[in-house]
Amino acid sequence: LRNKLAGIARVMKQNYNIKNPFTDEERPVVNLYLSIIGALESKPSEKMPFPPWLLRTFVHRFPSATVEHKIMIAAATMAFGFLLRSCEYVSVPQHTAELEHQGPLLWRDVLFRTGLDKGEDGQTPPRTLSGAEVLHTEKCQAVRLKISSSKNSDVFVTRSLGRHEEELLCPVSALIDLYRSFHKSHGRAPDPDTPVLSVDGSKLGLLTREALNEELRKHLKASGIEVDAGILLSHSLRRGGTCAYLAAGVPRDQVQYFGRWHSEGGFETYTSFWSHVISGFQAKAFTQVCDFEIR
Repeated sequence: LRNKLAGIARVMKQNYNIKNPFTDEERPVVNLYLSIIGALESKPSEKMPFPPWLLRTFVHRFPSATVEHKIMIAAATMAFGFLLRSCEYVSVPQHTAELEHQGPLLWRDVLFRTGLDKGEDGQTPPRTLSGAEVLHTEKCQAVRLKISSSKNSDVFVTRSLGRHEEELLCPVSALIDLYRSFHKSHGRAPDPDTPVLSVDGSKLGLLTREALNEELRKHLKASGIEVDAGILLSHSLRRGGTCAYLAAGVPRDQVQYFGRWHSEGGFETYTSFWSHVISGFQAKAFTQVCDFEIR
């Protein structure tokens, strides 16, 4: 709801003056406003957490032979591991982005690191690797992302994630693979100001939320899972990652910090509804998660 209200506020502030008649330039904006109101009046659906075992089979269905496949793998594992919102890494409709500063993840926002809290020798602080080191060595043990501090903030923060023991679910490995694949295809490193999840480095080639959701729907159907198509989508990856961290025994305040919930009450509401899912993760022993940098 806050997401859509922020979109309305932006549209109204920039383009709409109720005291004046609508001009030809304003009319499309007014139509957009009305469509947002219509979305607000529709019944929202609760997104289910995406379980790690379903993420594993989703990633496994892509042979990772093409850039498109590598992008899909990176998108799913990053959203799950870094607890990302859709507007922070893929292309979403303009009126659904909370603030203008939010947008798809760029390569300049991705730092490949030698570790979370220690470097290669186990004693010195970790360092950021050069492009050549990412391409030709296996020194990368963590990735640091620059992302929005919260839903409705123009402040950015960094979050670092270490390698997952299971390569298939590791966002660090997926990003390294995507970086190397781009270099192999284009003969150069990606431009820092280009989107990470783009087949050709342009905004036109950027993965959209709808395309990711469509792949998730296909996977559910192929897996014989019958659920409402609207409750297990891209935001389910963020929720699934949250439940997985809690099921693994990560302290709640650290998960709240890492996922960038500023309100303790909001985080409690977000997680308490899915307490049975967390218990299910624990019962199935799916509690292996990435280490992340704590406060």
